[in-house]
Amino acid sequence: MIYLDTSVIAALYWREALSDAIEQLLLNETEVGLSQLVEVERAEYSLTICQSLELPDKLL
Repeated sequence: MIYLDTSVIAALYWREALSDAIEQLLLNETEVGLSQLVEVERAEYSLTICQSLELPDKLL
């Protein structure tokens, strides 16, 4: 079993430097563990990413 924290989960949602390596690692795993806190932290991370994006003037 491999335990994944929020930083690993985030790399699966948004492409980061280690995303490909994480995907390769998970291909060989049969069991993955997550904390219930991961969902809350992932939501916070998503909000932070979205707030940092600049929207085109047409959408504002």
